[in-house]
Amino acid sequence: DELNFLSKVPNLMKPRFRQIIKELFPDMQNEMINFHLSKSICDTKFSPTINFNSLFEDSKDNFEKIKVIQERLEAMMKSILAEAKSNGLEDSFFLHISPNLGTKDGMEIIKRAKPDDIGSTDIQLLLKGAVKDSGVLFLLNKYIGEKKNKYPFGKNFNFRDAPKSIKEKIELCKKYISPKDMPLIIGVGDTITSQKNSKNGLFSRGGSDRSFLELIQTIGYEYETRNTIIFVDSSQGEVFRPSTRLTGLRGITDEEDFLKFDLIFQNGHKEYINWFKNIANKRYKSRNKKFDDYILN
Repeated sequence: DELNFLSKVPNLMKPRFRQIIKELFPDMQNEMINFHLSKSICDTKFSPTINFNSLFEDSKDNFEKIKVIQERLEAMMKSILAEAKSNGLEDSFFLHISPNLGTKDGMEIIKRAKPDDIGSTDIQLLLKGAVKDSGVLFLLNKYIGEKKNKYPFGKNFNFRDAPKSIKEKIELCKKYISPKDMPLIIGVGDTITSQKNSKNGLFSRGGSDRSFLELIQTIGYEYETRNTIIFVDSSQGEVFRPSTRLTGLRGITDEEDFLKFDLIFQNGHKEYINWFKNIANKRYKSRNKKFDDYILN
């Protein structure tokens, strides 16, 4: 039933998205509206998505209009979530906003645009429980099962079987995975946010990659392994977000942040891919050495 509803979501988006475009861009021709429809609605099997970037480009530097786009498209996705609930799927889905400012009352907080930060750029309708840190546990279970012929969490472990909090996930690992079976883990992400509230001095920490990177980092601390956290700066046109090359780590992380990066690729995914290929070549040529000998060299 869940997969059947997900398959219908892109078609539910189209008329609502078209109406929003007509209201916000009354002079836009049908041909251009269709262009935005095809570019903005991502018809993916498990994560139908509305991406804002196409409309952002047509809004130039009008940040008030960009904020309205974010607001209207968030409302659109909430209406689809409500439709799922009316179809008896009230506990099946959630809205994943990227990047976000963390969660409040179980809902991810959208990041509004500002002149120095475009804020949230897409919203996905996801299966409840399908968060990246639960995926880490699923992959660990599968990896150890294939390597050691034993599944620490059980052979049929599903992401929905994972506990919710990072603390509970760590406790599950420590209970069922011995130090000798825990592999080295490299966490790679590009969506991390850290924004200080000027009114109360507190930080809103979010980003779709934060939770799974924090889990990997904490596993490294608990198991005393050299788990590595890598940040790939994707602000060179891939998406609109703070740039480490222009403003350092402002808006991404800070000294008080629990999450710490071991490596930062300021030149984006191409620099990361070249680095990865280089490691793979070194590993191939020196297969008698451990992979982690090369991680930080």
